[in-house]
Amino acid sequence: MIKLKIDMHDEDNLNTRFKPMNDLDTDAIFSVDDDVLVPCDILVFAFTVWTRAQDSMVGFVPRMHWIQSEMQDASFPRYIYGGWWSVWWMGTYSMVLSKCAFLHQKYLDLYTDHMPVQIRDYVTHKRNCEDIAMSFLVANVTQGPPIWVKVWNVVDS
Repeated sequence: MIKLKIDMHDEDNLNTRFKPMNDLDTDAIFSVDDDVLVPCDILVFAFTVWTRAQDSMVGFVPRMHWIQSEMQDASFPRYIYGGWWSVWWMGTYSMVLSKCAFLHQKYLDLYTDHMPVQIRDYVTHKRNCEDIAMSFLVANVTQGPPIWVKVWNVVDS
C-alpha cells in the first residue's frame, strides 16, 4: 500500500508547490498538476523507476530546449523551448516537467532556499515556468538527464 501526503497551500504562488515538507515517510515527492490523471499501475511503475534512480526526475511530460543560435555570445547563451511536438518530431528530450513527476525531497529545499531568488521572482511574476526551473535545478545538481516514463495513457485534461 502506498501512503500519500497531499500538501495544499493557501498562497496562490507556483513556487509554493516546492516548499519543503516535514514528517515524510519517504524521500519521494510526486509532483502533479490538478488536471493530470495517472492510472495507478503506471504511477507504481514510475515510482519503481524512481527508486532505482533517486537523484533523477522521473516523469511523464518531456520537453526539450536547444541553443538559439551559434552566432551569439557564448558566455550568455539563449535557448529555445520546445513543447511536446518538438519532442515527438526530434525524437529526443532534455527535461521532464514537474507537472507529473517523481523527484527527491532534497530538491524542495534546494529550490526554496538555495535557487537564485531571481528565478523564483520570475516564476512569481510570470505565473509560469516553475516546472522548467525545477528541471534545470535537478539537472544542474546531478549533471545527468531526467528519465521519461514513456506511456500514452496519462491524461492531461
